[in-house]
Amino acid sequence: MRIEQKKTVHAKAIADFKKIQSAMYFERKQCLEDRRFYTIAGAQWEGPFGQGTDGRVHYEINMIQNSVTRIINEYKNNSIGVRFDSKDDQSDSTSSDNLTSIFRAMRNSTKTIEALDNAFEEAVGGGFGAFRLKAEYRNDSIDDERQDIIIEPITDADSCVYFDLDSKFMSKEDATYCFVLYSITHDKFEEMFDKRPASIQKHVQESYFDWVSSDSIYIAEYYLVEEIKDNVLYYANAFGTEKRELESNKDECEELEALGFHLNRKRSIKSRKIHKYIIDGNEILEDCGYIAGTNIPIIPVYGKRWFIDNVERCSGQVRLAKDPQRLLNTQVSKLGEIADLSQQEKPIFCPEQINGHQEWWATANYSNYPYLTINQLKDQNGNLQGVGPVAYTRPPSIPPALATLIDISNTFIKDVLGTQQIAEQISQNLSGNAIELLQNKIDIQSAGYINNLGNSIKRAAEVWLGMAREVYDEDDRKLKGETSSGGSTMISINEPKIKPDGATIIQNSFSDPMDVVVEIGPPTNSKRTSIVNNLMKFLPVVTDPETQQVLTSVIFNNIEGDGLQEVRDFFRYKLIKMGVLTPTKEENKKLATELANKQPDPNAAFLISSAKQAEALAQKAQADSILSVSKAKESEAKTTEILAGLDANKRQEILDLVEHIRKNQV
Repeated sequence: MRIEQKKTVHAKAIADFKKIQSAMYFERKQCLEDRRFYTIAGAQWEGPFGQGTDGRVHYEINMIQNSVTRIINEYKNNSIGVRFDSKDDQSDSTSSDNLTSIFRAMRNSTKTIEALDNAFEEAVGGGFGAFRLKAEYRNDSIDDERQDIIIEPITDADSCVYFDLDSKFMSKEDATYCFVLYSITHDKFEEMFDKRPASIQKHVQESYFDWVSSDSIYIAEYYLVEEIKDNVLYYANAFGTEKRELESNKDECEELEALGFHLNRKRSIKSRKIHKYIIDGNEILEDCGYIAGTNIPIIPVYGKRWFIDNVERCSGQVRLAKDPQRLLNTQVSKLGEIADLSQQEKPIFCPEQINGHQEWWATANYSNYPYLTINQLKDQNGNLQGVGPVAYTRPPSIPPALATLIDISNTFIKDVLGTQQIAEQISQNLSGNAIELLQNKIDIQSAGYINNLGNSIKRAAEVWLGMAREVYDEDDRKLKGETSSGGSTMISINEPKIKPDGATIIQNSFSDPMDVVVEIGPPTNSKRTSIVNNLMKFLPVVTDPETQQVLTSVIFNNIEGDGLQEVRDFFRYKLIKMGVLTPTKEENKKLATELANKQPDPNAAFLISSAKQAEALAQKAQADSILSVSKAKESEAKTTEILAGLDANKRQEILDLVEHIRKNQV
């Protein structure tokens, strides 16, 4: 890219970023304040609310953090899975199942779990989180060109991730550009780019109670959608196999022609490409070129989301509970100040009465002296006056309104958060059904958040599929997959396969059109426990021995515990041989080997031999019958031939003789 083009792109990027940050400033600042409010000690007194209270007691009774934590735990107790379904009949179900298995393996990797956990917590706490998909080389070897798609976390997404203002979908699939800010030290910047740093101005931030280093600056990843005109070329070979390729991919087109494919037709299209830049406040630091896929690989996660007055607004669990929480903190702090004041009456003396005795009186509360002394007072004439304190202080009283406000604050917080009050109703004395009903109420509190995360994971699967078409383009490459039961498997991608009708298809190809389906439910271990509990209820009422055997095997196949994997494997294999479960490739190979090496049963062999002998005798009897009929027909033909050689009188005589014999026999 020429210098003039870089300057133009950078100028537009900075102008767009300033416009977005200005429009979203107050919304995103609230998201950041919400996250700080429930996580950072002292943050509940940040801002105007805490101004003018210096020198006073600042207590925090954090009632919100447990509510956020409970929703996060509810998410971790649920499994959000993705299933790929073929859009047409061009690909078989095996391909979609295998792609589902490959995505599941990536979904359950450590990096992905961290990225989703972080995005979900930021969405629940503040209202907005995000994560990114990224293609990276498997290792640093120059001989290994293989790449893998991973999911990485994006921290502080509410102050660092911005999509263009014209994008309206929650998934941001209609966005045309996106910014992701991240911090870097001056030394690291100069080491990477060999120039003086110029930070992008990030305005959405708070630092009331933080130690902030001035050594960091902000730079940004800038993703820009570009529309490119191209032609789709359709190639075919002598066997009728058709392949398509973009005309711009000249190397791939030449390779197809070298393999015997010839051009059949072409079609003009507009394709999307994602151009990635690294920018700072002054210039484009790095032009990363086009990245894999046709979608911006930044996935937003929302807690609650609205569009009001053409402004995207979002919030989490904290927003509505902040004012009741502040009210509670204020009243508790006031109560603490009152409690800190002495509750005992204190004597009031004239200075002359305790002159020289100050230390005794100052330490009387904890030294427990047997007595205390004072000086006697005298009037102007030297006469003694009354001995004793002039008056006594009164202990402070708690205002009635204070206790009322504390109760009201607690009620408000419980009404807003909800889940804490419901959870407190669960006790050991409740029945299983009652606990289940209460648990359903708790689930309702978190259902909206988990559903929004499920939509984000669905969008991530769509983006992943588009990236995989370009990243996983090798033939017969093996990728790690994960079965629905948690087992690992290796899957060959782009594998040729001949269908029963003789047509050739490419199995496990990411180019096949796929629909993405999200499945939200309990995790694998909870599903297994539920299956066992449900089947144990049905087992006593089942009388059919075969059904009992199936149910028992399913129960043992789903039991949980250390050292039981071999037991589960045994009963899974038993269910496969009974035709209940579908075997994997490895299990199919095991079945074939077992069948080939299996010795025949003597009784079964005798029955098979007898059946074959009976079949042979039946075939011989049928052959004899056919032979007899043939001979009869042959005799009939010969008779007809003899009769045809006689004259008419002799033929009539013979026929009359035959008729006479027939009548006498009757």
